[in-house]
Parts: sequence; C-alpha cells; structure tokens
Amino acid sequence: MTALSNCTQLEKTKETAIIKDTVMNYNRGIIEAAKTGDVKSLKDIASEDVVKRLYLWLAAWRDSDAYMDAELKDIKYKSLNISGQTAKVLTLEKWLYEYKNTKNKRIVLPQTLVFYEMEYVLRKEEDNKNDNWIITEVNVRSEKRGKGKGKG
Repeated sequence: MTALSNCTQLEKTKETAIIKDTVMNYNRGIIEAAKTGDVKSLKDIASEDVVKRLYLWLAAWRDSDAYMDAELKDIKYKSLNISGQTAKVLTLEKWLYEYKNTKNKRIVLPQTLVFYEMEYVLRKEEDNKNDNWIITEVNVRSEKRGKGKGKG
C-alpha cells in the first residue's frame, strides 16, 4: 500500500507542477501577446474560446492604437484542486502595467499596480504524445488597484 500511495502522491505532485507551469505560461503569453498582438503562443495551453476572447480584447486596444506593456510582479497559488480530468486554480496576482501608443510608444495610460484574485479552470487533454492541461476558463474573482509603482 505504501508504494502505491507514494506513486499516487508523486503523480499528483507532477500534475500540480504541470498545472502551475501552464498558468505561468498563460500569463507570460498574455504579456507577449499584448505587445505583439499575436496569440499563437497561447493556442497550445488555452482553449479556442479563451484565446478568442483574449484576441478580441487585444484587438480592441490595437484598434485604438494602444497596447499593454505589463509585468507580472508576483503570483501566489491560493489553492489548486484536481478532480479527475479537471483542475481549478485560485491565484493572487500582482500586475504592473501601462498602455502605450503602438506607433510612437508614448504612454497613453499611466503605470498602474493591480492586485487580482484569479480563477483558472483547466482540462487534461490526453493524446498520443503527451498529457497537457489546457486552460478552459479564466475568471477575475476580484480586482483592486494599488498605490505606487509596484516596488516590493
């Protein structure tokens, strides 16, 4: 029984690490997509619906000749629950961002520090090559503007 229990715990630890990596890669992808307008890097880690919603949000800013220049200052995993082929992750995130003109790079909206409580829902995609976790839902549970320039 102990060997089976240890094996199950190792598998859960591995899955947890993969899920956390997926959430981090999604956030890195948002930062890059905001600068370039290209969401291709997100297609392997997020569902078509999630990518489409992000693309539309980015396109709206681009139509106004603006883009988000962002930095994820901190992320804490509040909870991570796996149930079969589904996982739910709650994070506390600290973002610093500003909006710049796409043509001259001048700041159009000043630097802002924002604290989010986020919920990510993921689904395990099993194929012949590997087992990937795909983000199927992203929800902002709370958003609070901070003071200062994100130091600390």
